Formats: sequence, structure tokens, C-alpha cells
Amino acid sequence: TIAINFDRLFVRNFMIEHSAGLSAIFMLGQIPGLILMPISFVLLPLAAAQHASGHELGRLLRRTILAGALITGTCCLGLALVAKPLLGLWRPEFAPYGQYVWIYALMTSLQGMTGVLAMIEMSRHEYRFLWLYSLPILLTCTTLYIAQDHTTLAVTLPTVLWSLVTAHLVTFITIITQLTLRHSTIEHVET
Repeated sequence: TIAINFDRLFVRNFMIEHSAGLSAIFMLGQIPGLILMPISFVLLPLAAAQHASGHELGRLLRRTILAGALITGTCCLGLALVAKPLLGLWRPEFAPYGQYVWIYALMTSLQGMTGVLAMIEMSRHEYRFLWLYSLPILLTCTTLYIAQDHTTLAVTLPTVLWSLVTAHLVTFITIITQLTLRHSTIEHVET
């Protein structure tokens, strides 16, 4: 809950003068995350059934990552092209915020893909990754809290967004590396 809602709560309480534009970024930027979320609900029972029957999860993992990458790429590219004009149609003063929507979309995509990978791990009754999953949440909260002290949002916003992307990317890469190593070790042992 904190991971999904902290940015909105923060903006509403601390960045009042920019809250409308930032909320527009958050509304459009969450589209990839909303598309990825149902994958996890389908993936958990599939992965659990495969794990319970003794099948390896490497193929499912590869397909999931490929699907997530396609969704992320398509959404981010689409939002990079249409967000500014779309926000301008919504309210002209929102148009300058359009250039940042794809960056936030990338962050929510990484957050969504990390959640999908978490489902694969939980289907195997592996929970050691949870401390990694909490890292970007802590970094998100810290980054946004520190950013409130800056008066120029034009300088702060890209820095905040890219730091959020970086935190989620590091977590995603770490979890995917652990999963890949674990699954390749399991496949090697089984052969």
C-alpha cells in the first residue's frame, strides 16, 4: 500500500502548489503498472501449480519478463509521444508536466514487474527477497521527503523521478539476478 500510494499522499500534503500537475503525471504514469498488476494474479496460481508438480519455472520466468518488457516499452513510448498533448487537452497548465509522464511510467513498470517476480518467488514459498522489495519503498519515501525542501520543481522533479526509477531498477535487477541464478542452479541439478 505504501509503495503504491506514498507519492500521491506526499504530493497532496507537501507539494501543494504543484499537486495538480504531479497528480496528472501519476494518473497517466500508472498505466503500465495497472496493466502489469493482473499478470501477477494469473501468474501466482500458474507458478504455484508448476512448482507443486515439480516443474521448473525458468520458462515461465522468461515469458513473464518478455511480456513485462513489451508492456513497459509500449506504454513508455506511447506516453512519451502523447502525454504532453493529452495533458494539454485536459488542462493547458498541465502540458509542461507531460514530458515527465514516461519516466514515472517506467518507474511504475519496474515496480509492477518486481511485484510479478515476487509472485513467482512466493509461489515457491521463498520470501528472502522481501527485504529487497522494501528498499525502493524506503528510497521513494526518503527521496520525496528530501525533495520537498527544494523550491524549483523544474530541477527537482527530474531528479526525483530518475532516483525513483534507479531505486526500482536496482531492486528489479537484483531480484531477477537471484531468480535467474536460482532457476539455472535448479535446472542444472535436475539434469
